[in-house]
This record gives sequence, C-alpha cells and structure tokens, in this order.
Amino acid sequence: MGAPSKVIERNRTDIKGLEEDLARTESDLEAIRKKFADLIVASEEDLAIEVMKAETPLRIAASTNSFVMDGWLPTAKVEALQASLNSLCCGLAFVETLPKEEGDEPPVLLKNPTPVKPFEFFMQLVRPPKYKEVDPSPLMAVFFPIFFGIMVGDVGYGLVIMALSLLVKARSKAKWLQSLANIMLISSVPTILFGLFFGEFFGDLGEHMHLMHPVELFGVTWNRMEAVIPMLILVIIIGALHVFLGLGIGLYNAYTVRSRKHMIEKIGTAAVLIGLGLCLAGAAAFAPGLALWAGLALLLVAIPMVFYGGGTSGVIELVSAVGNIMSYARLMAIGMASVVLAIVANQFAGAIGVAVIGIAAALLLHALNVVLGMFSPSIHALRLHMVEFFSKFYHGGGLLYKPFRKSEKES
Repeated sequence: MGAPSKVIERNRTDIKGLEEDLARTESDLEAIRKKFADLIVASEEDLAIEVMKAETPLRIAASTNSFVMDGWLPTAKVEALQASLNSLCCGLAFVETLPKEEGDEPPVLLKNPTPVKPFEFFMQLVRPPKYKEVDPSPLMAVFFPIFFGIMVGDVGYGLVIMALSLLVKARSKAKWLQSLANIMLISSVPTILFGLFFGEFFGDLGEHMHLMHPVELFGVTWNRMEAVIPMLILVIIIGALHVFLGLGIGLYNAYTVRSRKHMIEKIGTAAVLIGLGLCLAGAAAFAPGLALWAGLALLLVAIPMVFYGGGTSGVIELVSAVGNIMSYARLMAIGMASVVLAIVANQFAGAIGVAVIGIAAALLLHALNVVLGMFSPSIHALRLHMVEFFSKFYHGGGLLYKPFRKSEKES
C-alpha cells in the first residue's frame, strides 16, 4: 500500500486522469451530436411519415384497386381536393359532399386575419370553441391590448416593450415565442397612446422634463396618481361594457342553438345589471329620481327572468356578474402600482448622494418595472377575459380541425 501520502497522491493522479478521459469522451460525444443530430432528426421524421403511410390502409376501407375514406373538410377546399384527386388518380376519383347530420359535431377551424392570429395562442389555454360558438380570438385581439395599455400606460415602457418584442421576433423562430412577441408588439401601441394620455414617460420623468403632461378631458386631469376616482369610474364603465358584450355574445350563441331559456337568462341578467346601475345613479343623485324607480321596476321584471332561464345557478351567475364588473378595478390598481414604482425609481436617481449609484438604482428599478409590466398586466388582462368575459358566453368543448397529412415537424 505504501505511505498514506503516496496513496493519496496516486489517487489524485488517477482521479485527474479519469476526469481528463471523461472530458475527452464528452467532447467526442458533442462532436458526434453536432455532426449527426440533424440527420437523425430528419431520419426520424421521414420514418414517421413512412409509418403513417403504411398504417393508412388500416384506417380506411381499401381493396386491391380502390379505397373509400370519409372525413371533414372546409367547404371552400372541396373543389381543390376534387381537382387534386382527379390529377393524381387520372380522373377516377369520386368526391361526394354529404350534409351534416343531426348530432354531428364538426371540427373547428379558426380563421382569423393576420393581426388576430397571435391571440389564438391564448385559446390554447381553454378548450376549442364548439362549431356554432363564437371564436373569442378577434375580441381578445381588441380588448387585451387596451387592458394592457391602461395598466402599463407609459410611453417609455411602451417603447421598451416594443423594442424587446421586435428583438424576440428577430432572434427566435419558436412559434409560441413569435406569438407572444407579436402580442406584446401590438399591446405596446395602446401602451404608448395611454402613456400620452396619462402624461407618463418612465413615470413622472417626462413631466419633470416638460416633455409631456396628462391630458385634461371632461374636466379631469388624467394624472393616475391624482385622478383616482375618475380612473375607477372609467375602468368600471369599461368592465360593464365588456361584460355586456359577453352577455350579448351569449345571447347570440343561445339563439344559434335555439335555447329559449338561455336567451331569457342572458336578457334578464343584462336587464338586472342595467336596473342596478339605474338604482345606484338615482340614489347617488347622478340621475333624476325617476331613475331609481325605473331601476327598481326593471329589477322586478328581470330577476324572475333570470330565475326562469337559469334556475338557481342563473341567480348565482347574476351575483357573480356584479362581482365580475367590479373586478375590472384591477385595471386601475395595477396601473397605479406601476406608476408608484416608476416614481420611486426616479426619486432614487436624486436621493442617493453618488449620482452614478443613484442612476444605476433607478435604471434597475425601471428594468424591474418593465419586466413586471410585461407579465403582471398580461396575466390580469388574460384573467379578465378567461373569467369575467368568457363566463358570459363561452363553453368550449369543440374539436380542432386537423387535416389528414404528413407531419409538419421542423427539421
């Protein structure tokens, strides 16, 4: 065995040699991976396609000289399919269009214009809409950026978010990142516009530099730190309009499936909310005293409609609808939190004795605020859609249209 010191030294030498061998092996494996990775991935995809081709006869009715298969196809593509099959099969293919039978649930193909496409990413968080349901993607493309803009509402932050979105779009090819970058890019525009409205450029920095000032409208100077009550009223009105839109879509969905009770429930819920609004306006002297009595009369008519159309659950939904509208106050609260953090960041720049440290601290806080401004408003805007808005009309449960074709994997 030898002296302990020599044994230790020998073991250290052995360990070092093994570590060098391990490093060489890992380097060789990395070289092999770089050399053959693309080939292996491409081969796997090609083999998967060949397996699909081999399994296809098991999924359709086939004989030696013919085959029969059925499936769903968008109406607009029927003629193109017929032409393609005629070309491939020398005119011997026959395509028959069958009417949808009662009980059939066709798959859903989301068809939206280019600016709306990124917002389909959010629809992956819920079940696809049913065949006759309204696709909420276009509505999200309108309201999500507005809600985001109200909460962030800063020209400087909007420009930074726009720049970061463009950077991600240029650097990343992942579809989900492209979708998120496009959503942020679109949302940065109302962020800048609301920033001009609120007079905010990195908080109150723009105002201190005399670059911009809050807009005065309806007798209100829309400084978010001062116009708290007007901001609260504004976001509650926006919330009420959003919820009423959801009820309107729910009424349309109920009409398409000829559900009379659900139609009455939606109308009754909207009438109750209007009645409550009239009662509050009349009681607070914002409207003539007649509004109070009109609201009470409307409530007396509408509440039985809700109970008839939805039963006990309809009444519960009615109560939640009131809470849903109040939930839009978060648009103001999140925005005010962002403003406060921005103002604190600006104060840091002058409060610390060493200018460089103060500026660095301010930049760090602004960077943190930008990150929070991208995530927190996104989550809350998404929640307002998924909970407050979708609950008024959206059920989901449809099947996405998946064409019968080879895999679209990227290699």
